[in-house]
Amino acid sequence: MLSDRAERNGSTYAFEVNRLIEFFGTPANRLADPDDFGTFCALLCSDYANSIVGQNVVIDGGTIHGMF
Repeated sequence: MLSDRAERNGSTYAFEVNRLIEFFGTPANRLADPDDFGTFCALLCSDYANSIVGQNVVIDGGTIHGMF
């Protein structure tokens, strides 16, 4: 998707990634990847999360500035 946008705009993939991060104002200053989600799921399935029950967790790099 971003590589297609870069080709259309005559820019690079890295430029389009940075533009997207700036547009959304992502505090993590990077885009997430599937490994981020997988790592969090592994944490929830581990003994370290034995007292985490019934929570809503947003994995968005801090884009949502609020509470549910």
